[in-house]
Amino acid sequence: LIGAIFPGFKGTMLFGIYLPGILVAILAALLFKNTLFRSTDAPFVMELPPYRFPTIRSTLKHMWFKASLYLKKMGGIIMIASILIWALGHFPVPKAADGTQISTSGVSENSYIGRIGKFIEPAIRALGFDWSLGVCLLSGVAAKEIVVSTMGVIYHSENGNADLVKKIQNAKQFTPLATLSFLMFTLLYFPCIATIAAIHTESGSWRWAVFSVLFSTGLAWIASFLLYQTGLLLM
Repeated sequence: LIGAIFPGFKGTMLFGIYLPGILVAILAALLFKNTLFRSTDAPFVMELPPYRFPTIRSTLKHMWFKASLYLKKMGGIIMIASILIWALGHFPVPKAADGTQISTSGVSENSYIGRIGKFIEPAIRALGFDWSLGVCLLSGVAAKEIVVSTMGVIYHSENGNADLVKKIQNAKQFTPLATLSFLMFTLLYFPCIATIAAIHTESGSWRWAVFSVLFSTGLAWIASFLLYQTGLLLM
């Protein structure tokens, strides 16, 4: 998106988008430390083992173990979510007046996920988003990477990244201000189902997983709303 809408300021825009994420993380940590996770500090002593320069063999073995562990625990969740999003985007199959199926290479507004996008559109219109951008955000529930691939489907991009960039540049909803708002929302709302599953596994409760979804998504909405509406007032 930065390359398509802000081609002359790629590095500056990328840094400008990530910096708020870092600041929000610090402020949220301070907020929770003094509210939800307030506790009396206890002395902590841990004996550290002697440090040694890692060998290539041990490094590769450790990398393989961590990667395989992630795939075993989270791979199934991502796969199921991706299949579900694909099905929601392609069914029901549109039909002509005579009852014959209409071939389409993109996501239809009348598909199940298109209807969901239309349903949530009133809640995201104040952020500068239409139903199609809402669909992209919904697809990011499976993994943030799917946001981009969903754009490729919605805008019928069939020739790789360069074609998608042109489609985005020609799409009326991708104004510079709306694009910034979309990037801000994508940055702050909850990462993916795999992360939520990890929070559930580590905390032993769905309560913190659901809280993470609601807090991060609410925070993303507020930040995007302030950015977009302030931009409209200043323009």
